Amino acid sequence: ITVRGDQSTAVASAVNDSTARVRLIGDESTAVATAVEDGYAVTRVTGDTNVASSVAVGETAIARITGADSTASATATDARAEATTFGDGNAAQATDGKAVISGDGSTATADGPGSLARVWGDRSTASALGEQNTAFVWGDDSRAIAGPGTGNTAISLGTNPPPLFRSPSKSHISRTRLR
Repeated sequence: ITVRGDQSTAVASAVNDSTARVRLIGDESTAVATAVEDGYAVTRVTGDTNVASSVAVGETAIARITGADSTASATATDARAEATTFGDGNAAQATDGKAVISGDGSTATADGPGSLARVWGDRSTASALGEQNTAFVWGDDSRAIAGPGTGNTAISLGTNPPPLFRSPSKSHISRTRLR
């Protein structure tokens, strides 16, 4: 356990050949890792006023936050679970799946083995509910929901998508033609 900051709490608990690790750097944050039955739980928090938890039952669970005012929860009982946020005011929840956010004020939920919910943007939501479902959001103010069921995919391109999806600017086109 590593804790640096004021008014923060970190707890790690492991039994039955399990490993639990916690690293918390920030003020007024909470990080908890619980592992049982040969599980591996890791919780990492960098920033202020965050809450993160990982619970691993015979699997691997990873909860990570970089930013402020966010939550991340990873629970692994049937498959690896990972909940990660980069930015402020986010909420990522993964149960036997992977939920990842890059942006501010967004939510991602992956609930089911092999499911993936991914947000690149602000104020957006991605939900993958069921087995092997994928929900992607690129840009702001958008929503993608895949599931319930198995093998579903939902993709949403919102306002201000990342540069990969933006139309090239006129100055970029001009520079490209000159080369």
